[in-house]
Amino acid sequence: MIKKYDKPTTPYQRVINDTGTARKAVKMKLIRQNKLLNPAAIQRQIQTLTAELLTLTTSKQNPKPAAAIRAFSNDSTKQSSRAS
Repeated sequence: MIKKYDKPTTPYQRVINDTGTARKAVKMKLIRQNKLLNPAAIQRQIQTLTAELLTLTTSKQNPKPAAAIRAFSNDSTKQSSRAS
């Protein structure tokens, strides 16, 4: 038995190529929207937003550690366990 795989396609390409998936009006709308997309501009936007996120996360100061609770004077010495 030989396995035969389909050529890899994007979800957009699968919808456009399939005959029973969507109506013609929906496919035409998808085609119009796809023509307006600019992959290079989208990639630049992603890189800009990623850099901005990185700047925001690294510029914030770490939370200050909680102040150390000082021991009471009777906590620092060992209490005698028996009455003398």
